[in-house]
Amino acid sequence: MGQYGSYEKMVTDPGAVVANPTAIVLEAATGAVFVSRPLMEPIAVSRFGYAVTVAFDYDTQTVEGELTLYRYPLGNASDKVALQTIPLQDALAAGMVAYADVPNPPVAADLKGKADFNAGDVVAIWITTQAAGGTELGDFQPYFCWHPRAEVDANQPLMVNLTP
Repeated sequence: MGQYGSYEKMVTDPGAVVANPTAIVLEAATGAVFVSRPLMEPIAVSRFGYAVTVAFDYDTQTVEGELTLYRYPLGNASDKVALQTIPLQDALAAGMVAYADVPNPPVAADLKGKADFNAGDVVAIWITTQAAGGTELGDFQPYFCWHPRAEVDANQPLMVNLTP
């Protein structure tokens, strides 16, 4: 801490997150949380999406599914902040990766952005609209991309530097 970090983008895939390292079915229920990652360092999330593992087919689409990326300040899901949404689009082939950029406008006097996470915050991806349409077929794996965020020790109350 106290130094500027790298701005190289990192990808957090299903194998590196706390919940659901396996593929999720296209018609998964609304409210299901598929990625949940508590943070130990300040980061900024720049993109999120999903990799299609089994081709999407809504048959006769009635409702397009949707994922939403959230920030839980200090890990509190009841205060979650929606950062971006992405549709579970019909007719995506296996192997395709769908993504949405995450806007990060400043929202505080200190110019921290809406998608800037502190230590103790949680990144979460939810199903916010359940896919529906006859016989839905398809599986996917959600992911998010991030980069370290420059920060000073005084702005991270949940971090304690014990370097001798």
